Amino acid sequence: MRGNSLKHVLSSSYRVALSILLCMYASESRCQPVEKEDTMYVKALLTDGRDSMWTNPGQALQMAIKGISISRKINYQFGAAAGLLLEGAMHARLGKPADAIGAFKEALEIAQQNNIPLLETKAYENLGNAFDDIGDYEQAKTYYEKCFELNKTNPDSANLANMYLSFGLLLNHMKDLGNGIKYLQKAADLCTTLHQYDGVQIAYSDIAENYLIMGQYTEAFTWLFRSLRLSDSLRQKDNLPYTYSTLGTCYDKIGRKDSALFYYHKGLDMSRSLDDKHLEVTNLSYMGEVYINMDKQDSAEKYCKAAFLIARDISDKTALFNIENDLSSVYQKKQNYKSAYEYLSMAFKTRDSLFSENKEKGMAELVVRYDNRELEDKNKLLLKESTLQNLHLRQKNIFIYGAIGAFIALLVIALLLLRQSKLKANQQRMELEQKQLLAQINPHFIFNCLNSIQQFVVQNDTINANKYLADFALLMRQTLDNSKDGVISLKREIEYLENYLSFESMRFEDKFTYSLTCNDDVNINMVEVPSMIIQPFVENAIRHGLFNLKDREGRLSIHFSVKDGCLICEVDDNGIGMEESRKIKAQRLIKYQSHGMELTRQRLALVSKMNSGDYTISVINKKDANQQPVGTTIIIKFPMHT
Repeated sequence: MRGNSLKHVLSSSYRVALSILLCMYASESRCQPVEKEDTMYVKALLTDGRDSMWTNPGQALQMAIKGISISRKINYQFGAAAGLLLEGAMHARLGKPADAIGAFKEALEIAQQNNIPLLETKAYENLGNAFDDIGDYEQAKTYYEKCFELNKTNPDSANLANMYLSFGLLLNHMKDLGNGIKYLQKAADLCTTLHQYDGVQIAYSDIAENYLIMGQYTEAFTWLFRSLRLSDSLRQKDNLPYTYSTLGTCYDKIGRKDSALFYYHKGLDMSRSLDDKHLEVTNLSYMGEVYINMDKQDSAEKYCKAAFLIARDISDKTALFNIENDLSSVYQKKQNYKSAYEYLSMAFKTRDSLFSENKEKGMAELVVRYDNRELEDKNKLLLKESTLQNLHLRQKNIFIYGAIGAFIALLVIALLLLRQSKLKANQQRMELEQKQLLAQINPHFIFNCLNSIQQFVVQNDTINANKYLADFALLMRQTLDNSKDGVISLKREIEYLENYLSFESMRFEDKFTYSLTCNDDVNINMVEVPSMIIQPFVENAIRHGLFNLKDREGRLSIHFSVKDGCLICEVDDNGIGMEESRKIKAQRLIKYQSHGMELTRQRLALVSKMNSGDYTISVINKKDANQQPVGTTIIIKFPMHT
């Protein structure tokens, strides 16, 4: 579902809002007493900020800053920390994760210095939310575990319900959907006991979305309708449009298009009433896709065009890419090839912009993570120094020996921490390099496909150009989806290869036959491989082996098996062989150099370093009894990942 990230923002914002609500009415007996009128004003200010966080996050941020300023002037520590929680929430909602983490850490420091367990728990929880948002799941898990530890010594059912919800969402993002459902159900049960029905509704809709992703549509419907029944009794309707959209997707998945359109319409109306442009784009584009599948191209054009205009205004590039592809498909089916080509070209430009932004975002997230670890290392060192000072005051007679021992211990710890930091940095650098290499492979593939489309256009072959353009749009969407993930299931890789082979078979006018097979012991749903890793070898076999074949029909076989705990992929062709291909290339004075194979080798080398696995590529030049080339076999060995 394209709306997942939007829903995550809503859930995160809900959790922070609940945190602040709890803080406003919590016990303040451990804080220094201040004038009641001043504290009431700060509470009112932060409450107004919390209420406007959905509709005007900028205004809510200003209210939080003002509340913090007043609290500090009157030494109202509880208000300062609660204000910092609201400030951090608004920074997160406005797309500034580093500022959000800084505010949450400052709130944590105040809570610890003033011995306020409730605020300390909330600060840890919101730090977990923030690191969850930027994809640092291990760091997020560490902060959530600290929340659970604090709740054992200072039990609070409302806090615990919120922590169950947060931890359940984290497990979802870590793709542990089964355990995610368990924690979300715990959150729903506890929220029901506490009569916190907003939390129950959030948990119900998230559980439904998990079942939808798992393909268990009956369970998804059950939880969605529970969420709807509950929303009828609530005044807070912010989660309702997501529930409607998810219902529309469920009905679409089971083929009930009219019901899908009905709930998408309801989601659209609700998103407009909330003035949520991102949600409006989501529902409009979903409706456009349903009409495309119903072959009602006029209606599809109407909704896709409306979604396109809004997505362009709010710079939602991910949605824009999908919508531009959909519009290209619509105009192609309406035989308006000029417009189809224009929107496809726009999709390419949006796609390039998305890759560029993802690289920059990845670097920014690395900076946030590095800064966080650096601060934690400094805190550890400061804690050790504080311990030494206390020992000096209590035991002056052993100061010299204690100082020397502590210095050596600190030196060892610092060296270990420095080494660990360097290892983490190298790991993250290699991950970024892998994404950059993957981004290079995509333009290489697009270049070859565009050449094919150009040939059909030059030959004035509109029928094949039309079909080729449609298949290419589908293949492009798969390429973008697969490129987002470092690894994908073998099933997704095989589906991608099947579409690619069908695409190339049509282009080369059925000059070759192909087969894709797996041994029974290969679980294609569980085994994972680096995304788009096999396609360059298949492309090489077709373009350099089978394309130049003249004396026999071309055959291409791709077979997957398991041997010695490794996944084996064999790409076998009966083409002219690599030596003959190089001779033909030299005779034709071809200057173009194919980069796909070399980039793939580099990717496998990087993956081997990152996972300490043995990824190997073997090339067998097949020859007959007369030593004449009869094809090539490529054997790729992957360590098993599930």
